[in-house]
Amino acid sequence: MNKKLMKNSEIKLLILLLLFAIAALILAYVAQYVFDLQPCLLCIYQRLPLLGIVAAGIVGLFLGKKSRKLALILCVALILCDVALASYQVAIEKKLIVDSSSCALSDNIAAQTIEQMQLEILSAKISRCDRPEFFFLGFSFAQWALSSYLALLAVVFGIIKISNNKAGNANNEEKIKK
Repeated sequence: MNKKLMKNSEIKLLILLLLFAIAALILAYVAQYVFDLQPCLLCIYQRLPLLGIVAAGIVGLFLGKKSRKLALILCVALILCDVALASYQVAIEKKLIVDSSSCALSDNIAAQTIEQMQLEILSAKISRCDRPEFFFLGFSFAQWALSSYLALLAVVFGIIKISNNKAGNANNEEKIKK
């Protein structure tokens, strides 16, 4: 009984993580390409763990038990990476950290004169990490991302704890019956 319960929990967790990552990526790409909100470098970096979660989730769902456990561990590690990136970005936005490397202008300026450089800079679609372009209910995208990653971690660990408790109770009931 408890093996079946754990298997179902692992599958449900992988589906939850997969859906979360897909939804977050869709939101990021819609914001960028539909609403013309250009991402900063850290925003783009935060997409990489989400892509990893999608890949690990798909692999974990279609392969055996060991791959499911490894996929879950990898997904949690990738969420923690996104928590770190989003925390760093929020700290930059709040001016708690000064980061010149991720907020720098592009190196692809090919201007020959000051006037051409001004024109290139003014026409470039550049988003700086320390100046969020969009706020919803008073929070930047980075703050929403950080909140959602932390909430997802809480849900994942909550489901794991509940599954372990149910599995433990099922084991106790089986021992009592014997």
